[in-house]
Amino acid sequence: MAVEAVGEENVIAIHLKERDTPNESTYGAKIMAEHLNLPLLIKNTTFPILVLGIYCTQPLIGFLVPEKIKTAYAKTYYQVLSKNNHFYYKRLINKLGKNFNKNRVYFEDKSRIITLYFYHYASLNNALVIDTANKTELSIGYYVVYGQAGDIMPISDLYKTEVREFAKFLGIPEYLINKPPAPDIIPGLTDEYIIGLSYKELDQILLLLAENKDISIIQSQTGVSEEKIRDVMKIKEVASKIQQIPRALDLKELEIA
Repeated sequence: MAVEAVGEENVIAIHLKERDTPNESTYGAKIMAEHLNLPLLIKNTTFPILVLGIYCTQPLIGFLVPEKIKTAYAKTYYQVLSKNNHFYYKRLINKLGKNFNKNRVYFEDKSRIITLYFYHYASLNNALVIDTANKTELSIGYYVVYGQAGDIMPISDLYKTEVREFAKFLGIPEYLINKPPAPDIIPGLTDEYIIGLSYKELDQILLLLAENKDISIIQSQTGVSEEKIRDVMKIKEVASKIQQIPRALDLKELEIA
């Protein structure tokens, strides 16, 4: 969209990789840059993440083991955390216990470092940072506050499934359209794995909720359990508050005794 809007000469493509970035993500970045005829700037952020002690919150053996083993470790740990279901909702409201705080640091601070790098190069080139958040992610708070943010959100009014259809319309390579969406900062965990629903199911629920449909109707049309539908409703409520961060304090609204 940016290339068609302002020309390839005015677009900078940057791929940030670090210790845990899947090889397929770097491959995908190269495919996209080649498709758009853009030079790709690849930067490795492993060193600043290491210096800040972020890797220390998880086993340091991650530097030594292959990607498959790191993936297996991440999935096993996730299954332990989600054994009682409602994992994503509990993570959103910080109800997974103090032991989970190290995990929050691990993925949230990585995300904020990504934003720092993007704005660094944007400032050097007097450019804007494009935020690729979509309506699904914003509706359920699936993002890190002050992490992977930007100056403009061109697809924020499109649900994830609509983004895929739009990508087909734009002629984006099929490899990228079919690649499972993932944060790319936690080995092996995709968006759908973390959320606990497919984007197709989630978007259907969100659309029907926006139409004020009853839970029974949503359940019959999506095939999703009532429990998960109620989870999405609770998640949406929390997400609406997250979108208001930072909160501005209006002193006029305070009652002064």
